[in-house]
Amino acid sequence: QSRLSREKEELEAEKRDLVRTSERRSQEVEHLNEDVKRLNEKLTEANTEKVKLQLKLDELQTSDVSVKYREKRLEQEKELLQNQNTWLNTELKAKTDELLHTAREKGNEILELKCNLENKKEEVSRMEEQVNSLKQSNENLQKHVEELLNKLKEAKEQQASMEERFHNELNAHIKLSNLYKVSLLTFKLLVCLILANKATQEHLAEVEESKAVMEKELREKISKLEKELENANDLLSATKRKGAILSEEELAAMSPTAAAVAKVVKPGMKLTELYNAYVETQDQLLLEKLENKRINKYLDEIVQEVEAKAPILKRQREEFERSQKAVASLSAKLEQAMKEIQRLLEDTDKANKHASVLARENQRLEIQVKDLSQQIRVLLMELEEARGNHVIRDEVSSADISSSSEVISQHLVSYRNIEELQQQNQRLLVALRELGEAREKEEQETTSSK
Repeated sequence: QSRLSREKEELEAEKRDLVRTSERRSQEVEHLNEDVKRLNEKLTEANTEKVKLQLKLDELQTSDVSVKYREKRLEQEKELLQNQNTWLNTELKAKTDELLHTAREKGNEILELKCNLENKKEEVSRMEEQVNSLKQSNENLQKHVEELLNKLKEAKEQQASMEERFHNELNAHIKLSNLYKVSLLTFKLLVCLILANKATQEHLAEVEESKAVMEKELREKISKLEKELENANDLLSATKRKGAILSEEELAAMSPTAAAVAKVVKPGMKLTELYNAYVETQDQLLLEKLENKRINKYLDEIVQEVEAKAPILKRQREEFERSQKAVASLSAKLEQAMKEIQRLLEDTDKANKHASVLARENQRLEIQVKDLSQQIRVLLMELEEARGNHVIRDEVSSADISSSSEVISQHLVSYRNIEELQQQNQRLLVALRELGEAREKEEQETTSSK
């Protein structure tokens, strides 16, 4: 077993030696391959050098012929270059003259644009002052309108309170007018009663006068009747004795007074009874006088009460008339204040419209000044470049352009020469026609939709 292990170790040692030998041989083969490759490269280089030398030899052999042709071609090229140089000098002089002329024109244009720019700046400043003045006027008008609105509010509140107070007073005056009506009716009734009383008094006076006359007449008639009664008694006695009865016609023919009294006095009525009837009539007349006196006293009390309330009623009527005048005056003032507020609102509206017009005009002038400044800047850059100075241009990327105004300012405002100005004018005319067509189309669509 030990022997096998030794043999095994020997075999492994031989194996390692063979591996090392194989590796060394491989390295030698690689070195040899590299040497072969290097030699091949040298051979290739040698062949290339040989070809080059052969070409040089051929060139040297043909150089005599080619030199002659080259000299002839160089002379022709020299002549062409001289002609071209002369033409270029002529063109340079023409371009220089044109550039100087253009520079003078651009200088004049720049001066004119600067003058226009100064004028526009002054106009813009003046417009800004006008806008500020109009803004201040608008603020003052708004403050005045607010004050008037506050006054209007206070006037409305005052009017509401006064209307409420006047409504209450009106109700009181209505009640008072009703009392007036009742008092007037009472007064009319009193007047009627007074007139009736006056008529009654006049009638009583007439009655008293007629009474006195009647008493006198009655006394006379009584005396006559006594005589006639005696005569009648005599006649009656005579007729009784004769047994005949007198008719009313006969009695009237005999004594008219007796016939009249006979109509009133009942048959068989004595003189005392007649006197008693006369006394009863006088008592009844006295009662009528007392009742008339009581009515007169009541009427006097009513008249005194009406006369006592007359100043109060007059004062209340005067207060009612003053209240009506105050309401009319306040209504006129309120109407005048409403007209003043309406006028101020119209003035404010006009001022706001004028301010908006001036603001748009100011914005338009600012854009115009900006465009003129851009044109002047481009022309100055072109002038500096024409003078030979290096100018750094501000390039604006398309990503920075965010509005139509910026697009117009970027592509339709600035120009560097007359040709670009004509191109800009053509583009502007095209854009203007497109806008006009779009506007007409919108108007037609609006008209058709209506």
